[in-house]
Amino acid sequence: ESPEPDIARSDAGANPASGDAGSALAAADAPEPYYIELLEQWKQKGIVAGQSGTIAIPGTDYSGQSEQAKVAAGSFENKDDVLIWSAVSDEWIEYEVDIAQDGLYAIDVSYHPFIGEKYRKPITLGLTFDHVSPYLESRSVQLYRQWQDQMPAKKDDYGDEIRPPSIDVSGWKTEPLRDSGGSYESPLLWHLTAGKHIMRLSGSDPVAIEKIELHAPLKIDDYKTVRSKQPENAASPSGDSIVIEAEQASWKNDSSIPLAYDNNISSTPYERGKMVYNVINGERWSTGNQEITWTFDVPESGMYKIAMRAQQSYSSNRSTFRTISVNGQVPFSELAAYRFPYATGWQGITLEDE
Repeated sequence: ESPEPDIARSDAGANPASGDAGSALAAADAPEPYYIELLEQWKQKGIVAGQSGTIAIPGTDYSGQSEQAKVAAGSFENKDDVLIWSAVSDEWIEYEVDIAQDGLYAIDVSYHPFIGEKYRKPITLGLTFDHVSPYLESRSVQLYRQWQDQMPAKKDDYGDEIRPPSIDVSGWKTEPLRDSGGSYESPLLWHLTAGKHIMRLSGSDPVAIEKIELHAPLKIDDYKTVRSKQPENAASPSGDSIVIEAEQASWKNDSSIPLAYDNNISSTPYERGKMVYNVINGERWSTGNQEITWTFDVPESGMYKIAMRAQQSYSSNRSTFRTISVNGQVPFSELAAYRFPYATGWQGITLEDE
């Protein structure tokens, strides 16, 4: 059961210098609400997006650190003057943030995971402002790695494919902070009042940080609005369809999403009597924040539809949802949480409205 929202904590981003020490201690001992509860309180109070533009904080501009924190400025994977945080236990670093306008802010981090055999997990961080965690989910946000299946798959002596291993191909990446459970379709927001604040990141996973950016939440227009801004008579491409094989993903953010073999003759590639990995395993692609990316070339500008051969028979009599983005951006709001209804067997699905 969700704890009762703590109104005193709803403005946890406020500078504690504006109140007395006793109030700050009382807030620190109070249970955190869930993010959804606090978000509703902000809406009821009329709290809206913060200042326009971006507040960029270089990773090396930290203002404080825990005694045991292993942090240094240096070069990392072709970037100079970045923060190299070689965490091995519970550590923290702090940044001073100057907010010009009261409002809601999203936080993006430009980061690079450490790569090696002993580094497999996402980077988990806890985030507080002015030494207070405003809501429960801010205690655990995650930055993910990029994994790639080594294709083409090798074959055994019988001509069956051997499941390819996933290798860590992580590079520099800028991602918004989301809750680790993947419970919300949009990135997390923080309410910050005008003035100076102390932002603390805590964790035990090593990571390099180029910069941290705070900005107003991005507004995604609906399809009708987006379409109205495009040429009215935009041409449709005249060439053949662009076909993307699902197993040929550029990367995934979770190495536990495996390829699978489907012996339906319509599944491609298909080789009679042989095991050929030709689909993404939907049973394992079922956890919040899991992501798969495909790369393709468009030979001709124009208006394209997106269709797929998909199967959603795993969650019995329930729909599942996916966020669909192109070049890192959700094109319109209908794709922020696109519904895939339950159905037995494979379905031909074209992305469309209701």
